[in-house]
Amino acid sequence: MKRFTISMVCVTLVVLASAATLPGQTLKEWDSGGLDNNFNTAANWDDDTVPGAADVAQVNNGGTALITQDNTLQKLQLG
Repeated sequence: MKRFTISMVCVTLVVLASAATLPGQTLKEWDSGGLDNNFNTAANWDDDTVPGAADVAQVNNGGTALITQDNTLQKLQLG
């Protein structure tokens, strides 16, 4: 029973750590609102700002983001 509890706690922590946006991170969602599909066009993001080093960028199914220059992100989520 003790082994099962420890295993469940570990699995829960891994899931939470991989899915959560940490404090200080901002989730930026792709909305294709710009005139192009360029990752660096601010209008293509839900808050009209390009994601930066402390942000989590999320491109959902059906979104096409063209990356034409180097970008630094905290995390990139696809799907």
